[in-house]
Amino acid sequence: MRRLLFAAAALTIAFSVATTTEAAERCPQCGQVHSHTVQSRPAANPFQKLMEIERRKNAWLARTFLGR
Repeated sequence: MRRLLFAAAALTIAFSVATTTEAAERCPQCGQVHSHTVQSRPAANPFQKLMEIERRKNAWLARTFLGR
């Protein structure tokens, strides 16, 4: 059971990273990928990295489903 839970968590994180990377590369106004993408500041520890991923995911969800 623990292995299944760990595998599900790992897949969720991997999906979030792939999705947020794609969302981060797109322009929020037009949705196109431009060459002048802004790099986020590097996170110091794993918890900060997870928080950055969560913020990007939430921003992508808001743009995609709420039109913000």
